[in-house]
Amino acid sequence: MGYAESLYEAVLRGLNRLADSGWESETGETVKQVEVEIHQEPTTRVVNVQRLLKWAIRARISSHRMRCQALERTSDGAKETT
Repeated sequence: MGYAESLYEAVLRGLNRLADSGWESETGETVKQVEVEIHQEPTTRVVNVQRLLKWAIRARISSHRMRCQALERTSDGAKETT
């Protein structure tokens, strides 16, 4: 797996790795912030997880819309040529 293309992608990858390893909060609390340390060019950032999740939802919806529009264009083109 290569480098993340964005800070949010890096955080999502890290959270997924924690979940895959079975990590859970002992108090059942929700993660509010994540500190990210970038080793490629040493940098530290703090990410608000609520904003991250909103971004992820918007990105997924946007990606879905683009795929639907592409399918519609393909379907319309196929109808015109028959």
